[in-house]
Amino acid sequence: MLDNRMSRIAKKILESPYVIRQDLMEQLSLTKRQVDYSLEKINDWLSSQKIPPIILSNQEVQVADKTRTFLATSLAGSDAYYLSATERQLYIFLMLITEKEFLSMNHFLDVLSVGKSSFVKDVRELEQDLEKYHIKLLYSRQKGYHLAGGEGDLRGYLIRQMMMTLTVENNPKILDMFTRENRGLRNYEQTRATVVTQLEKQGLNFAANRLREFIYSFVFMEKRLSIYPDYAPEINQLSIARETLEYQLARDLINVFELPTSTVNYLSVWLLGMTEINLDYIGIDHAIGLEMVEDLLIRFEYLSGNSFENRDLVLKQIYQHVRPAHYRLLFNIPIVNPLLNRIKKEYDELFVIVKESLKHYEESFDLVVPEDEVAFLVIHFASLMQKYQSKTSKKIIAAVTCPNGIGSSMILYAELKAMFPDFDFLPPITHMDLKLLFSKVDFIFSTTGYHDFLPADKSFFVVNSVMSAMEKRRLEKDVYTMIGRSSYKAPDFSQVMNVIEKYVDGKTKKTIEKALRQEVFGNKDESDTTGRLKHALSDLIDPAFIQLKVEVADRIEATYFAAKPLLEAEVITQAYVQKLQDMVGNGAEYFVIAKHVAMPHGKVCDGTLKLGMGITTLENPVRFGNDRNDPVKYIFTLSAIDKTSHLLALSTLVLLLAEPDFYEVLDQGSSGVEVLDFIREFEENQ
Repeated sequence: MLDNRMSRIAKKILESPYVIRQDLMEQLSLTKRQVDYSLEKINDWLSSQKIPPIILSNQEVQVADKTRTFLATSLAGSDAYYLSATERQLYIFLMLITEKEFLSMNHFLDVLSVGKSSFVKDVRELEQDLEKYHIKLLYSRQKGYHLAGGEGDLRGYLIRQMMMTLTVENNPKILDMFTRENRGLRNYEQTRATVVTQLEKQGLNFAANRLREFIYSFVFMEKRLSIYPDYAPEINQLSIARETLEYQLARDLINVFELPTSTVNYLSVWLLGMTEINLDYIGIDHAIGLEMVEDLLIRFEYLSGNSFENRDLVLKQIYQHVRPAHYRLLFNIPIVNPLLNRIKKEYDELFVIVKESLKHYEESFDLVVPEDEVAFLVIHFASLMQKYQSKTSKKIIAAVTCPNGIGSSMILYAELKAMFPDFDFLPPITHMDLKLLFSKVDFIFSTTGYHDFLPADKSFFVVNSVMSAMEKRRLEKDVYTMIGRSSYKAPDFSQVMNVIEKYVDGKTKKTIEKALRQEVFGNKDESDTTGRLKHALSDLIDPAFIQLKVEVADRIEATYFAAKPLLEAEVITQAYVQKLQDMVGNGAEYFVIAKHVAMPHGKVCDGTLKLGMGITTLENPVRFGNDRNDPVKYIFTLSAIDKTSHLLALSTLVLLLAEPDFYEVLDQGSSGVEVLDFIREFEENQ
């Protein structure tokens, strides 16, 4: 029998024709000892079934065809599975959340088939986790166990557990086992068919993962809705919710599933946080949503030094994510982003900028946007900033699909196009649309191993939406091996340094880095694992670009003097200076990015020549027309030469602007050298 960890390892092995032990360790967050122990236990089980074992040879996992077939068949069933401690805790919670009365210890012992000591330990760990979400697990010797807490907190915890189980662990088996063994709960597939019918009726849609999460959550929530039908978030935006398609969908679901009519309020706001709206649909909340997105987009452009040409398409893509995210935040509907840590690592500077871009939104609605939501937006903005290269001689046709939705597919789409320039990639599509194109595609790249929608004879690769350098190398090898090519791209500088820094200290690393630049990589600019050039903030600034206590009459004159050092150093042209003055004269409120801080900048085509930044402090602050943050005393003039090479620098600037000591140096410093030294010291400590 397989436990959860063994099942996860087996699934990962089946997802690719080439797997090494390091892959299993990194992708499943396991130690070498855990992987080896689980492989040993899997082989013991395979031996008992007279199936060839899994072989670990030179770190590579080798699996016979007969073993692959047996594992795939076994994982699809339920006989070869037993519950881990984490799954038992989930099982205990599900038993409690679907019952109104207390449950005795014997209820749990009979179902879980464990001893009393194991059960008590499981309860203790569950209790500790529940407390993080303001929920108590009560116990009475006479009555047994019972959950206590706010109904919103209880429902939120249930939804979060569904997301963790399905999206992070990809383990619906435990949920299916529970529904089979507990009468009164609906079957997942039947529930899904009914919900999809009602979705189509209203013209609404879910991303594949969101749909699966909602259906499973609804299966368990249905009893809760009947036990406590009158609960609904107390918030004035509820009136807007009643005018949406989601509200009508909630009414339809209530009728179909014969739920109390008073449950419509909660069900509708839950749906608002999960559905994907048709971009052509204009509802009562459309204008409000577009206003939020427009503000977010403008703030992102000014903080990142970027501008988007096709604003209508950009607004639509961001709006499609922001709308449900806004309702999730308003009504405390949880979301789990399984790629959070990976996104923070691979897009660290962009994460800082997006998070700062959301400050106005947080202040307007008195909300804190959790990092899971920020990371989803980072994916969208990263995809919008990618430059796609087209080729004419393409032979292999590939498709990209992601159950988290089209938006989450975009960054993967851009990454794959860069990795396989000789492939012809179709634009990202949903699982449902993909079925119509099976005959036209050679390869399918999907972000989930949940691939029941794929035909057996179609080649596919399971990948992460955001890939590390190692994962990209492995994917290239797998793909080119399958199509019969033996060569693929050599590692870049950052990939080599990522390996080296794991094994050497800081001083030795610097020596090796310098030698590699001079002798192997030709002293090229450093790039991160996505191939983007990275420049520190101090790289953009020369002491001559820093002016302290400049006297000016107004914002137009302030903009001219702030840009002057860059003009004299031939970093920008006179046309760029004039463009900045024109922009400031016509309305400069969005140049003000923080309290008393402005960052004027234009487009590359306006006349930038080199990457650079000037810093100017004003003796007498001037108004830029931003009521929230005027008057402006500190001006950071940016010259960008592309969309991404300056992002590391700007993410550092965002962090610096939150440091009181930085303003003290700007106010009290006697020279540009002193300011630049402070910036360099700050960078070294990050």
